[in-house]
Amino acid sequence: MSITATRQLLGTMTVSLSISLLATGEVKATSFKFTKIADTSGPFKDLKDVFGPVLNNTGTVAFSAILDDGRTGIFTSSGGTITPVVDTSGQFSLIGDIAINDSNTVAFVAATRDGHGEHLTFANIGVGEGR
Repeated sequence: MSITATRQLLGTMTVSLSISLLATGEVKATSFKFTKIADTSGPFKDLKDVFGPVLNNTGTVAFSAILDDGRTGIFTSSGGTITPVVDTSGQFSLIGDIAINDSNTVAFVAATRDGHGEHLTFANIGVGEGR
C-alpha cells in the first residue's frame, strides 16, 4: 500500500470514528468540588503522604500527620471536624499503612512500645466526634 493510500485510509478511519463517537450521545463535562480536609495552619506540623490519605465511598478521608508537638497520628475528616484515631503518645511507637472502609473503620499497621513487633489494628470511629 502506498503512503498516499495509507494516509487516505487513516483519514477515513479517523472521520468514521469521530462520527461514531458523536452518534453515541452527548459529551458532558463533569464538575468537581474540592474540600479542604486539613492543612498545616492548625495543630499539624506536617501532613505525611507516605501512609495516606485514603478516601472511602462515603467521603471520609483518613490521613496521617505530624502534630506540632512531634507526635505522629492518624486522623479522619469529611471536611469539617477532624477526628483523631490514634497517635504515638500511647501504646504505639510507630504508625504505618492506613485503610478506611465505608463504615469508617480505620485499619492501620502499628509497632507497639513493648517491642512485640507490628500489629494490624482496627479503630471504629464516629466521624465528626472528638477534636
